[in-house]
Amino acid sequence: MPLFRSLRVTYLSHPVLLLFFSLAFSLRAQNIVLDHATGSSPLPNGIEIQAGDAREQITALRDDVLRVRIAPHGQMPEDASWAVSAENRHSSVAVTQATSAGSIGFRTRSLSVEIDPKTLRVTVRDVAGNIVQQDAQPIHYDGTAFRVFKIGR
Repeated sequence: MPLFRSLRVTYLSHPVLLLFFSLAFSLRAQNIVLDHATGSSPLPNGIEIQAGDAREQITALRDDVLRVRIAPHGQMPEDASWAVSAENRHSSVAVTQATSAGSIGFRTRSLSVEIDPKTLRVTVRDVAGNIVQQDAQPIHYDGTAFRVFKIGR
């Protein structure tokens, strides 16, 4: 049985930054919206966010490439990806954690990752502060399908 039954990404405009999503989940039939953080933990190469039982990991594979993994039921499965080769999947760069009153996240030499803990919307900026990728809505799961909404720049 395939890991993904459907993937629907809705763009309000075209994306500028390509994020590699490796979304992992069990086949429980539930509607889940990842819409607020219940905790977070810094990682040497990124951050892990908890939203109830769900976990989201955002890591820097390079200064200009991010990987997002989500486990809506809490347990990350095998570290595999159709979008990222094994060689690249295991690469990483050190990051600087960046937390403010309204966001949690980190910086690389090229990108700034900001997560709003109240909505779990992710914003990625370049070194000049320009938004290159931004979530329009939280991630939605409907059974085994999921939806990601992005605002392109």
